Amino acid sequence: GRDPDVKYIMQKRGFPVPGEAVAGVNIDDKWNKVSVAANGDILWNDKPVSLVGLKLALAQTKTMSDEPNLEWVTSGSAPNDTASTVLKTIMDSGVTKFGFVGNESADRIGATK
Repeated sequence: GRDPDVKYIMQKRGFPVPGEAVAGVNIDDKWNKVSVAANGDILWNDKPVSLVGLKLALAQTKTMSDEPNLEWVTSGSAPNDTASTVLKTIMDSGVTKFGFVGNESADRIGATK
């Protein structure tokens, strides 16, 4: 199989990962969830997606007649750089029905110590 580090690097840099259904992301017409796992994986409705796949999914939700709600959930141990990149991607997408869910640790994203 493919070296998992290669997949991680490709996802982190926003490249499509071979074998990943970038265009076939499952988009619910009412509610979707974006999360970052502790290992840095970006998840759309609990399924791994690259940064490109995330951008495509966000763009697709904006074309729907009734834009679905989008939840942002991140693990307290998710890498800050990945969480910040995903959050910036969501904000830059212009989605309008966006909210933070269960993010008691989200105040640390982008914080400096």
